Amino acid sequence: MFRYFWIAIGILSLILGILGIVLPLLPTTPFVLLAAALFAKRSTRLYNYLITNRYFGPVIKSWQETRTIPLRAKIILVVLIGISVVVTIIYWT
Repeated sequence: MFRYFWIAIGILSLILGILGIVLPLLPTTPFVLLAAALFAKRSTRLYNYLITNRYFGPVIKSWQETRTIPLRAKIILVVLIGISVVVTIIYWT
């Protein structure tokens, strides 16, 4: 029973992570890492899917090996936040 609960939380976390790709104020990486942690203990099939995914796999592997987010992901994050701030300022003024 708890296994399915944790898998459901993992799927919800993954959905929030995917939404974070298009919504600038919702973080992607923490939700995907949470989903990977939940899937690693409860569902090896879903965990293997995340690890082999071409978008999420490298970030998860980097986190597991070095406990850091890749520099490329950090740069993209800062640029997108900057764009969000500029767009917000333009539309509010």
